[in-house]
Amino acid sequence: MSIDELARSMGVSVGDLADRTVTLDQVLGREAGELGGRLLTSGSTDTQLDVLDTFLAKRLSLAPERDGTMAHIMQRLRCCQSNANRSPQDALGSLSAAA
Repeated sequence: MSIDELARSMGVSVGDLADRTVTLDQVLGREAGELGGRLLTSGSTDTQLDVLDTFLAKRLSLAPERDGTMAHIMQRLRCCQSNANRSPQDALGSLSAAA
């Protein structure tokens, strides 16, 4: 994913992020606090990673898909979410084998 695509998925411009340190609150707004709360109460590291994966997949699904690579990644994440037997790490980890 390019920095442009990442910035768009977070709802900011690249220029707003260039040469700056920003907090998650500044980038995500209210969602940063909600995500932090869910991570704190998640318990295990595996559960925290699941919470983060779900958050990022949802957030990235709202971003415009500009190229074939991004569309392929989003397809893999959607498939993973609909298949309870497969983790996002497994779905994305197999991308290198497909390339």
